[in-house]
Amino acid sequence: MAEPARGDNELAAGRMHTLLGEMCDGLDELYSCLRRQQKALVQWRMADFLETIRLQRTLAEANIDREQQRLELAAMLVGEGDGPATNIRALAEHLGGQWPAKFREAAGRIRVAGARVNEMKRQNEMLIERNRTLVNGQLRLIFELASLNRNTYAPSGHKAGRTDMYKVLDQRV
Repeated sequence: MAEPARGDNELAAGRMHTLLGEMCDGLDELYSCLRRQQKALVQWRMADFLETIRLQRTLAEANIDREQQRLELAAMLVGEGDGPATNIRALAEHLGGQWPAKFREAAGRIRVAGARVNEMKRQNEMLIERNRTLVNGQLRLIFELASLNRNTYAPSGHKAGRTDMYKVLDQRV
């Protein structure tokens, strides 16, 4: 396949630079979503937590689409054989001119934003695990207490007959 004309390379390089900026903005949005998720976790707001999970999925899919577009542009710029394997630095060196500095700056922003997203994701996973452990411990305690105390009382105030644990739990709730 013949290499694209220089003007086409400039247009594609400009599109690539714009796409890299959009990827960085997408990562920033994802970070903001994860911060809201963390706030929902700390405040035990399940509806907000579920909303952030849906938004997180949407934002991640959008960035995956942008990455696919980046790979296609890279394939167009450097040729079919080297495109997907070409990283941003190699692509910028291939284009020359102003592009190495611009792409280096964009790649640095993406690297920083990606690291922030990964750290926030790790913190949220830790919070989710701690909350799960806390809830499981509380449930275990409730079941143990209910099995120890199967005394239930009828509305008249007298002790009811033999009851099962589910009736005890229903009465306690």
